[in-house]
Amino acid sequence: MSPEDTEEPMLPGNVLAKQSLRPCPECGESVRGGMVRCWNCGAFMNPKIQEKFEEMQARPNPSTYTAMSAGEAASLTAQAGPEAEEEDDDDGGFQLSPIAPLGGALVGSPTSLLSSAPAKDEAPAAIPMLEPVKGAEAPVEAPARPQNPADALLDIAMQDDTESARRRKKRSATGGVRTASGGLMIFCPYGCRVEVKEQHRGMTGRCPRCRAPFIVPVDPPDYSVSKSKGAGDKSAVEQSVAYGRWIQDAHLHVVPPEKLVLKPDSLVKVFTNVDLGFGPEGMVVVTLGKKAGGMFGGGDKKDPRDVVLQHLKEGKPPAEIPAADKLFFKPEQLQEMRVVQPVANRSQSMFAGVPVFGGGRIAVQLPSLADTDPPRYLSFGITEFRALAQAVSELYGLVDFGRDCGIPMQDQFTEHRCTYGGAFKSLNNLEFYKADPTVKLVTVGWKCAGCGLTMSEEGRAKADFGGKGAKGIAKAKCPKCQQKFGEVRLEGLPPAAPEAEPAPAT
Repeated sequence: MSPEDTEEPMLPGNVLAKQSLRPCPECGESVRGGMVRCWNCGAFMNPKIQEKFEEMQARPNPSTYTAMSAGEAASLTAQAGPEAEEEDDDDGGFQLSPIAPLGGALVGSPTSLLSSAPAKDEAPAAIPMLEPVKGAEAPVEAPARPQNPADALLDIAMQDDTESARRRKKRSATGGVRTASGGLMIFCPYGCRVEVKEQHRGMTGRCPRCRAPFIVPVDPPDYSVSKSKGAGDKSAVEQSVAYGRWIQDAHLHVVPPEKLVLKPDSLVKVFTNVDLGFGPEGMVVVTLGKKAGGMFGGGDKKDPRDVVLQHLKEGKPPAEIPAADKLFFKPEQLQEMRVVQPVANRSQSMFAGVPVFGGGRIAVQLPSLADTDPPRYLSFGITEFRALAQAVSELYGLVDFGRDCGIPMQDQFTEHRCTYGGAFKSLNNLEFYKADPTVKLVTVGWKCAGCGLTMSEEGRAKADFGGKGAKGIAKAKCPKCQQKFGEVRLEGLPPAAPEAEPAPAT
């Protein structure tokens, strides 16, 4: 193999760099083209540049002087004394005689300095150079420093930093950066960018990258809105706060007596969705219409609920709410409101005990506003009715509303012993919870249809009784009576979700 074959091939960039090398005129080292000084000895590579540099070093910076009037010069000479006129001194600067201060006479010794010092209350004499002199010439301004391109770049950089700081401050006040899709761009505790939606404000989530928990910032308050003044504004605020209790999407049934059919579930689908608002003046029942748009169906569509709330915030009467239909009941009228389903005594039921509003649902008859009005009823699930009972009890004095009709106002449980060890609780009055779409029930245990043996779902799963998912539990033999176990479920409420832990600080 020849020496030429062992040489490392030269890249095009290395070839150009090697061709641009020049020897230093002082030390002879190779220096890349375009360099001002030699990297080894520091000598200039170009003689012309060296001459320019030497000229700049030899030329001192111009001194700037301020013109002084003749009166100021004479005053300084008189105060300095004869010692100040001696300019040539051959003693090497070792003169021990005290110098004269500008604002007073000569002082002979250090003790005289203390004796002749002005009192603390006396103001010190002003320096003549700083006193304004009438007729003095205006000082000559120093010439402006020549502009440098680097100064312009520095000014631009400082302006960019100021603008960036202003934008960061504004961004932190709005609780996130807006995106083009209408969402918010926030950061998790470990710096990952996460895009969330407007409806996620105040909620917690997990970063899709690092799985770290984070909290979406809430919408900051609008401090630009001025405070309300006057009695009218104060009443509007009280009105909006007073109607802070609402039950949404309750069922309103208008039932003419001649069209009533006494069959179970006959009125389940005959209803109108309404919202109930509770205030000190009374209860309002609002039938919401569709969103109102502009001409030809366009424009800014407003939510009917927002229109109702805005009406109350402005302090207007509840009876004048702009809605498709509305009913307003005063506190004294609400005393006539009563529960018609379920009832404690079937003989006292106007529907003969037939669950026309659906099994497990609770129906309330509203007071009659006019003699010609057909009967009106509101039907609720167990959750909505508890909210209604609490509101009318606290605001209108209807204490224990519906309690004598067998309606459970609190969750009631029955405790069971599991045959595989341990205890568990099942929920009572399941018909009310099954009829409430907002309640989700879970299987907590099983009961034998023959002997009544109970077992928890957790114990059944551990013992593998009835197979996976309890699909074969109906035909499985009971451990106690050896008969078919059956499929009697014991249900309860799901366990409460644990509170989200705060995100770790970074």
